[in-house]
Amino acid sequence: MVEFPVMPTWKQIFFKAAGLGVGAVLALGLVAAGWHWYATRPRPWDKNALKAKFDGFTYQAKQEAFVITFEYVLENNTNMDYALPPDTAVFERMVFDSGYGTTLNAEIVGNVFIPAKHQMIVKIQVSYKYEDLDTTFEDTVNEKKSETFAFKRLNRIDNFELFDKENKYEIDLPNQWAQWEKVKKAFADTKSEPAPQTKTDSMQN
Repeated sequence: MVEFPVMPTWKQIFFKAAGLGVGAVLALGLVAAGWHWYATRPRPWDKNALKAKFDGFTYQAKQEAFVITFEYVLENNTNMDYALPPDTAVFERMVFDSGYGTTLNAEIVGNVFIPAKHQMIVKIQVSYKYEDLDTTFEDTVNEKKSETFAFKRLNRIDNFELFDKENKYEIDLPNQWAQWEKVKKAFADTKSEPAPQTKTDSMQN
């Protein structure tokens, strides 16, 4: 007796197709979840994409503030052209502090664009209001007083740090002035200055 294969019913076909569809949906869901995790995962700050080298500084006593401009050669080590985003955060670390703090008186000068594997100058401009430092424009306007004021500021700054939040780049702007003789002298002069008298001290005297 010859037996003929039983043809699958429409219900069997339907459930098999449905099973394949559910499997495909689950697979796509896993792929989407994996991609979302990859795209949104916390990324470490890249400290090697851009490297900076101190290239000098200038200073000027202006009517509204005393301005020091730090210049750095910034090298783009990546294979992509790079433009420093306008919202890049500028942090500074003071000599006697253990960490970085935001500075409201520092800004990046102009737009910075660096082609891949090239170098460009970047300038950080720091403005000091005279009233915040108990001095005046007249006290810093001549060349000698301007120089003294500038080097006293330098002996307080350890270095700067830029944080490009968009690309997760951390850019160290190193200190090359700590060993300058004029900075050392300014530091020694500052240490020898008497501490400012507080209101409590004056009342006790």
